[in-house]
Amino acid sequence: QKEIYTMTLQDKAFPQIEKAVAAYSQALSKGFELSLYNDNTAFAARRLGELRPKEFPGLFETIPEVRRSSPSVFNASFETQP
Repeated sequence: QKEIYTMTLQDKAFPQIEKAVAAYSQALSKGFELSLYNDNTAFAARRLGELRPKEFPGLFETIPEVRRSSPSVFNASFETQP
């Protein structure tokens, strides 16, 4: 009986989850189209990752390693006027 009850709930929830996935996908697509990234697009991306983790694995930001090509301290010498 527990399995039947769980399956019935899943059957009722499935159409609502599909609507949510469509709405979040549309919101995310529009955000990308407008080159807009804010709290709302981040929320849509997170929710899609929760609802469909295989299709939407998430957004990750990679921070490049800092490489310095010059010293961080510069010594300047100024010429004095005679």
